[in-house]
Amino acid sequence: MKINNEFKIGIAFAFALFLLITGLNFLKGVNIFTPSNRYYTLYDNVNGLVESNPVYLKGYEVGQVNKITYNFDLDTAFRVEILINKDVKLPQGTTMLMRDDGIMGGKVIELILPQKQENFLVSGTKLDADVAPGLMDAVGGIVPKLENAISQLDSTLTAVNNLVQGNGIQNIINSLDTTTTQLKHASTQLNYLMKKDVPTLLANVNGVTSDLKQITSNLKDTDFATLIANINNTISNVDNFVTALNNPDGTIGAFIHDKTIYNQISTTINSANNLVIDLKNNPKRYVHFSLWNGKEKNNQ
Repeated sequence: MKINNEFKIGIAFAFALFLLITGLNFLKGVNIFTPSNRYYTLYDNVNGLVESNPVYLKGYEVGQVNKITYNFDLDTAFRVEILINKDVKLPQGTTMLMRDDGIMGGKVIELILPQKQENFLVSGTKLDADVAPGLMDAVGGIVPKLENAISQLDSTLTAVNNLVQGNGIQNIINSLDTTTTQLKHASTQLNYLMKKDVPTLLANVNGVTSDLKQITSNLKDTDFATLIANINNTISNVDNFVTALNNPDGTIGAFIHDKTIYNQISTTINSANNLVIDLKNNPKRYVHFSLWNGKEKNNQ
């Protein structure tokens, strides 16, 4: 069977077209020989996300961004479609998180699975959408803090400059020099104290300790039983004496408690007192002594 040239040209063109499509998909990362599932979500801003960017699941690439379409009449203008390997099953509640792929890596899609994984989705289902804060957003939050820190640093440098230009540093140095001198003097006195006074003090302490030890030894040798017995005996005698004083039948008790004896003694003392007074006032009544009367009596 003879094949004409037109047929050969057609087959060659079809093969070339197949190679072109396959090569373009290969360059985009699409393997047309691997079956895939399609999922999509809606974003109000793609932030530089482009087709053929990778899709990750727990850090592992499981697909790529297949198509991005837009309708600016809607708030969520961008429809992002992804292709996922068919052996990857996505449960209900899976989220398409758009995030940065490093500093210079552009945007990628990260699939976030729910904790409870059930009711797996079929191809063509819409997924929840989320956007992670980008590096510039983080930098934008840091910039005000950096500005505040720079302002405070500038104030601190100004204060340090004023301190250096003024007498503050010199005063601090002078204070440190004075303190060092005082510490040196105190160290000298402490050294002298350790060499002279402390040994004497320790000797005195040792002497006191020795005396206390001797006193303790003497106290140990003391017959406390005999001493306590003597004290008890003395207390008993005192108690007996007090009992005798309180007993009206005894001599001392009768003298203390009997008012008759007290009255008699008081009367006797008063009589003696009156006698002495009368003797002083009228001595002739009791004593007769005369030189002349005596001679007359002898002549007679």
